[in-house]
Amino acid sequence: MTRAQSQVIVVGDAAALCYFGKCSRIWKSYIKQCIGKDSAEPKHLKMEYVEQEVREIARFTKKEDDDSSDTESSTSEIPEIDDPILKELLDESNNVRVTVTSEGLLDIVHQDHSSDESESHGHEKRLHQDCSGPELQKLLMTNPNDFKLCELTMKRFDAGYARSLDQPTLCIDINGRRNVGQSFPGDHVVVEILNRESSPPSGKVLGVVQKSDLSLFVCTSDSYDPQVMTPINNCVSKIYTPFWKDKPNHIAVRKIGDEEMKPERFVKIDEETKRNNLFVVRVLKWRQRFRYPLGIVVKVLPKVTTFEGGMEVLDIEYPLTRTPPPSVQEEVKRYKDISIDSQRREDYRDHITFTIDPVGSKDLDDAISVRDLGRHYEVGVHIADIASFVTKDSPTDKYAQKQGTTFYPPEKEPAHMFPKDLSADFFSLLPGCDRRTISLMVLVDKETHRILGRQFALSVIRSDRQMSYEDAEQIIQKTSKGNKNCETLEGCLAKAFTFSKKHRKDRLQEDWWYKRPDEDVHLGEGKSHKMVEELMIMFNNAVAEKLLTTDTTRSLTPIRCQERPDPEKICQLRDKYSSLIPLSIHLSCCLDSSGHPSRDRGTMESKNDQGLIPGGKAEREPRVCAAPSVSNTFTLFTSLIKSLELAAEREDIYKIMDLIITDDIHPQLLPVVTEFRKLLSKAYVIRSNSTTLSKIGHYDLQLDCYTWASSPIRRFSDIIVQRMLHSVLGNTDVKYTTKEIDMLCADFSEKYAKQSEYEKKAQCLRLASQLSQQSAGKLAFVIDVSLTGHSFHVSFPLNNKSLPNQLQIMYRDLQLTDQPEYDEESHCVTLKWTQRVYSFTDRHIHSELKQHHSDSLITLVQLDTWKDILSALRTEKWDSVLRSIEGIRSRMDKNSNTQSDMLNGEWQPVSRKTKNLTKSEPGHYVELSLNLKVGETLQVQLGTDTKRGLLVPAVQLLNVCPKFEICLEHVKNPTMCFSKYAVRASKQEYKDYMEYQKIWKPLCEMESASNAVAENDSIVLEDVKVTWKSRSKDRHPNGFFRLPLEKKKEWAIECDLLNCLLCIRLRDQKDHSCTNTLGSQPSSDLVDPKTFTWVAHGRTTAVTDEEESKRLLYIQIDFCINQVSMENPLLIIGNTNLTVELIPKLLPDVRKEAAVTNLAQANQLVKNIALGRKPSPTDILTGHGRKRWNFDIEKAMGFPPLNDSQTKAVKEALDSPFTLIQGPPGTGKTVVGVHIVYWFLSRNKEMVIPTKKKDDNAEKKKDGCILYCGPSNKSVDVVAEHLLKLKEELKPLRVYSEQMEMLEFPYPGSNLKLSRKSMREEKPNQELRSITLHHLIRVHGNQFANDIRAFDARIQNGEDLSDQDIDSYKQLLNKARQQELVKHDIILCTCTAASNPNFTKMLNFRQIVIDECAMATEPEAFIPLVSHKPAQIVLLGDHKQLQPIVHCDLVKRLGMKKSLFERYMGKALMLDTQYRMHESICEFPSQEFYYGRLKTGRRNHRPSVLQTKSQQLTPILFGHVLGEEISLVVSTERGNENSKANVAEAEQAVRVARLLISQAQVDPGSIAILTPYNAQVAKINETLCNKNIRGVTVSTIMKSQGSEWRYVILSTVRSRLEADIDNEPTKAWLTKNLGFIMDPNQINVGITRAQEGLCIIGNRYLLNCCSLWKSLLKHYKEKNCVMNSAKDIRVQNPTARKSRNSRKSKV
Repeated sequence: MTRAQSQVIVVGDAAALCYFGKCSRIWKSYIKQCIGKDSAEPKHLKMEYVEQEVREIARFTKKEDDDSSDTESSTSEIPEIDDPILKELLDESNNVRVTVTSEGLLDIVHQDHSSDESESHGHEKRLHQDCSGPELQKLLMTNPNDFKLCELTMKRFDAGYARSLDQPTLCIDINGRRNVGQSFPGDHVVVEILNRESSPPSGKVLGVVQKSDLSLFVCTSDSYDPQVMTPINNCVSKIYTPFWKDKPNHIAVRKIGDEEMKPERFVKIDEETKRNNLFVVRVLKWRQRFRYPLGIVVKVLPKVTTFEGGMEVLDIEYPLTRTPPPSVQEEVKRYKDISIDSQRREDYRDHITFTIDPVGSKDLDDAISVRDLGRHYEVGVHIADIASFVTKDSPTDKYAQKQGTTFYPPEKEPAHMFPKDLSADFFSLLPGCDRRTISLMVLVDKETHRILGRQFALSVIRSDRQMSYEDAEQIIQKTSKGNKNCETLEGCLAKAFTFSKKHRKDRLQEDWWYKRPDEDVHLGEGKSHKMVEELMIMFNNAVAEKLLTTDTTRSLTPIRCQERPDPEKICQLRDKYSSLIPLSIHLSCCLDSSGHPSRDRGTMESKNDQGLIPGGKAEREPRVCAAPSVSNTFTLFTSLIKSLELAAEREDIYKIMDLIITDDIHPQLLPVVTEFRKLLSKAYVIRSNSTTLSKIGHYDLQLDCYTWASSPIRRFSDIIVQRMLHSVLGNTDVKYTTKEIDMLCADFSEKYAKQSEYEKKAQCLRLASQLSQQSAGKLAFVIDVSLTGHSFHVSFPLNNKSLPNQLQIMYRDLQLTDQPEYDEESHCVTLKWTQRVYSFTDRHIHSELKQHHSDSLITLVQLDTWKDILSALRTEKWDSVLRSIEGIRSRMDKNSNTQSDMLNGEWQPVSRKTKNLTKSEPGHYVELSLNLKVGETLQVQLGTDTKRGLLVPAVQLLNVCPKFEICLEHVKNPTMCFSKYAVRASKQEYKDYMEYQKIWKPLCEMESASNAVAENDSIVLEDVKVTWKSRSKDRHPNGFFRLPLEKKKEWAIECDLLNCLLCIRLRDQKDHSCTNTLGSQPSSDLVDPKTFTWVAHGRTTAVTDEEESKRLLYIQIDFCINQVSMENPLLIIGNTNLTVELIPKLLPDVRKEAAVTNLAQANQLVKNIALGRKPSPTDILTGHGRKRWNFDIEKAMGFPPLNDSQTKAVKEALDSPFTLIQGPPGTGKTVVGVHIVYWFLSRNKEMVIPTKKKDDNAEKKKDGCILYCGPSNKSVDVVAEHLLKLKEELKPLRVYSEQMEMLEFPYPGSNLKLSRKSMREEKPNQELRSITLHHLIRVHGNQFANDIRAFDARIQNGEDLSDQDIDSYKQLLNKARQQELVKHDIILCTCTAASNPNFTKMLNFRQIVIDECAMATEPEAFIPLVSHKPAQIVLLGDHKQLQPIVHCDLVKRLGMKKSLFERYMGKALMLDTQYRMHESICEFPSQEFYYGRLKTGRRNHRPSVLQTKSQQLTPILFGHVLGEEISLVVSTERGNENSKANVAEAEQAVRVARLLISQAQVDPGSIAILTPYNAQVAKINETLCNKNIRGVTVSTIMKSQGSEWRYVILSTVRSRLEADIDNEPTKAWLTKNLGFIMDPNQINVGITRAQEGLCIIGNRYLLNCCSLWKSLLKHYKEKNCVMNSAKDIRVQNPTARKSRNSRKSKV
């Protein structure tokens, strides 16, 4: 400007110059000066206009912290921080992306502007690419109809709605992650309307204009990606928190508010940290092309285990720290100086006035007065007049508007909407204090109690007494029959109650008494609550009528509305429950005969009376559930009948009405009421006369108009209404515009919904914390039993504040014997259990369990009696009601012994169908069944669980009958109950064997606990006398119990008692938590049992040895408690009789643990292998020197010659102490194993090996033997079949486990030793009988064979055998086995069976070969290695095929999934030539899994008959199917499990199989259909059966390893619509949506089973999300082998092939 001599002319955008840039303040001053001197053009340009334009720009521009300096920059500076990664990510000038890798994990990618973005996932550019601020502003200005500025509300992280800021009544649905964009709840966003036709319209977020104030979130560490945090608020996106650059796997914890964000400490993100901590994360920025927003951790919280810890989390999630700013504090001081000014107000201070509120309340905003006026009386409702103090837009007003509501955390001070000094003092209607109010004075006729007139007045009152609801209840009760004299406060209260009752009757007609039960209000004691509620409804209704009939406020009043339910759905409901509706006064009033809704009388603050939710309807899951049938009886709680009797004696009509009319406490009626409530819309706040929705009244309250005006101290909307009422009463202008009211209505709705959500979570947390101290027995109402599904739902209607509306109980957690069976005729699901149960004191325990159990909590009342009571209530014939109640008790006394067959919970004894039981064998199993039916009840016990970071109540026990319950706690979390959490992952190398044990022992124990519980093979011992030992303060008690040998034999307890888990329960403990601080019982005690069951979990630690137990005649079993589910200690004195559930660990798991424990006794070679050290070189051929081995075995065996890689592998195995041989599919790994065994044996025979013996009397051990084992019987049987050809030369012996032997040769009681798993497995391979141990000991050649066969004959003939006979039989078998073992040189068994004591006693194994070692866990592989002392070890396997099966997810992540073979993979020799697959089939797995090293040896495969679309023959084919996956419950080897199926894929797979059979004439036995899911196996078998196709193999991929077929059809099952597929799939998304089919090991196995043709069927869009499948599909596409539709797949028939070959030969 100083360059000009005479004149400066500036051309530009005035508003922009005043807002943007470093010199904005200078330009503002310059423009202001120009305008002031009238030198600004155009002439109408005023400073007000410029400032208005600046405000508009500010709405679209990111806020910057205000700075008084004129050098302020419009772009934020990158703070000086030490973290280079964080600094780089915050710097907008760096072209970096935070995107998803092929593994689904987040990573930082540096990318040039010119690089090809197509290399990254899918349509990333389209995803999260928000528009810039200027672009958004332009869209709003140029096309305001299609683009709206909105505030975003999220229902979940990928769905919500946007409310237009210009049209607050307009809500736009936002669904899908890509439509939500980079938004958070509360953000101001620009939304493009995509579909106006839908209701409400749908749209898409284009960009964020202004961020919400939310920036701190409590998170858990993501299960899959350690650099990702998952907010416990599921409405918020996951957050990326990168590791510190120099500390991998560590996150920095930084100080809140530190601009430099310097770390205070570092936390390693491992499994222990994830499990035990929550993280407070601050969001910094969500840059373009960032998959998730960038955040930093500012605090680490311990996991929530207490109420205080949970409240700390909620205080962060719902910021309740409300410190008023200085301007508000100053204003508060001024308020206190304001006089009451009674001259301009009506003076009601001489009226008897009182307040009624919850105990301890201080923010009293309503009062009641009553005055006698002769023939009339006057009722006054007085509401604190806040509007007379707090003016619109004052600092206090803005502060209160920001808060919206008062929050009421349990057991804490409220978070007041106004500063506490105002809410709890100056504004509060405290007794003895003069206060301004707005009063509604109602004139009432004394005789009829009807309103004669009413008027509003600005007034002054002085409350005479502050009462609690309980105080008021007692006064009403005492004065119910007395004189209601208005000269006393008690009389005024009674008169007010009488008036409120009459007013409620007029409003609600017949349904006037029904009120949904409140957890804090005891049934029969809610008169004071109903009175206050009714008077407040009257006041609010009167205010609404006043404002809606006044011109100035008719279209400006915030009102509450609720739509009527859909008449068609109401009609359907009435028809469904037509037999039950007449049994309820409430439901009869709600549904008239025409099927149209009449009324629903809930509370004013019912669950449906929440904030405005777009869409209108309450959210719910659609369920298929039949109506319960009605017999001639009605179900009532026995305790309710007792309460009715007591009330009848006292002639307490009000309590009688409450107990009868409240449908929620009647099991048969609750499901009907629940379904009816689901049909109701939620109430909402809206401006009057704004839309048609504002003119519908309030259905629930049966009022034509309604507002909120009675709670101005705690609801901001009430203050707005008060101000309008002031304008009407004072005839002044209304200070609000329609747009302001629309905005305020929308804003308040959101805040009120948040407050309700907070209080529900807080109440739930409080109950959960109480349950963690002491569990509670509850009576659950069954409200939903689905025809298909994995669960049923129960409700606790008297705990509707602290418990969810319904709790889900999963069938899989109930340890059922069979799948649930749904009976369509009786509309019930039958659950079945089979259990071994014994009692130390009750020999008839089974009979007791089997008999019908009358439920003492339930009584059946004749239907006619119930109807008579309802009829008398309707007509208020109280004498008839009392007589009917007395009649119920008399009939109960007469019929108490005849109702057992009518009670719910029918126990049906069914004999267990177990094979090989003799007549003399006592009954061991009892089978119980429970019929689940809607409208019935179950006894459960509630404990605690953790959900989304917070403690929540959860079902701990399900009581099946009085002496049989299921512990869901240890089923759902066996690790927590029975073992310690492992804290360290497995390693490649270890310092010493002690470190190895320290890491692996906890892992083995966790897996053992999971497997033992999943096996569901427990033994329940009743009336066990437990002796408790003294304990320290910090430890759980330990104890022991004694099992007499006589009982042990009688009960055939053959499990290893030293390796058992224990669930210990003590029933019928008195619940001392039943009374609250006031000494009264909570409402739920009316129906709930008054006792609970103490539950503890532990494990056995010691048992008496065999010799000692024979002397003592008992076994003492010592145990330690690992976990107690409640913190309150059980007072146990001396001996206690408890229930002990013995859960035996599985034998394989016991031996895995033993292998780790006994590692110190292993030889040095095994120790070196365990520790990761190089085995010491040894001279294997001591005394013989090296010998050049000549491989001529092929001639003797008839095998083809070994190839080079096979020869090299055999030589390496012979010469090395430790060898690994990798055998990819079809490479002849088993044949190599046979060669190795042959040459090992040849060498051993040539070597002079001295026989070891301990002393002269000790038996000689046979030396030079070879142990050949594998993880499964199938893996061992495969090699055994090869060795069978050389049995004369090699003398192989197949040894099965004792349990497998018992399947073929059972003896009395042996079935009780069989685990469920062994009974499910296949029997021993009959083709190997000639080399199987348990057959050889029964044939000629074994000296004990004749005696064994004689015993077998006696058993077969059903002779009674004594215990001594059975013991002799066992000893005979053992001697025969020992004699047979020494006759053989090669022992074949599973890894688990390798620790057989007879092996260590009779044999020295010089070499151990473990086949399929990659399928064995590391501890499993060490069972044979630690049990023996081998000089040479050979591991055969392929870690690229199936991995070990591990059931505990945490143990998987800590390294149990990695086999010993994979750990040593670096030194493995690979067999590089396969002879199974066509070269085209082999090409992809070779490149993908074996680095292109896998060659095809035999090239004379028959040509495939599969055809491409161009009819060319191809060995590989992919057919696309856009099917729908479904979830099913199926029976598997591990019992019932949730599995996936896809009908469309099943049909196409069967169609291809039928084409191969019918057209290509392929033998069905040469075709296999494979799939990852058991449910799909079942669905395909069902489809094959329907098509009458036999002989085709259908199997899971897991079971197919080691097998091969000419043609394989692979069904991938998983499917999603293309629109639902994430373009940047994270690992969590991939795991959820692809599951097993994403496992590269399973894929490798699945695609390498075929010899000639492989046909894959699946959804290519979904499979493309997985990098491995993407590569496969790319490979197939390059070969023109991808069919757009599987329906186009064809095969060539033999005739066509012959003609083609004929033409070729002619040529």
